[in-house]
Amino acid sequence: MKLAFFDDFKLGVVTGDKVVDVSDVVKDIPRMGPQDVMRGVIENFDQLKGKLADAAAKGQAKPVSQVKF
Repeated sequence: MKLAFFDDFKLGVVTGDKVVDVSDVVKDIPRMGPQDVMRGVIENFDQLKGKLADAAAKGQAKPVSQVKF
């Protein structure tokens, strides 16, 4: 699973040439900035992996050519 921040630090799952916003999955991670979100994802990846994959499968994908990483 490839994770990336796009369009002003939305967390996304990148699959091929598309990205899906999965920010709702991590909305409860305490944060001061985007690095806190990624740290929280890394620390809790075992619990979040399935939720992130589900959100990516169900979400609206955008072409990577239309987002800013």
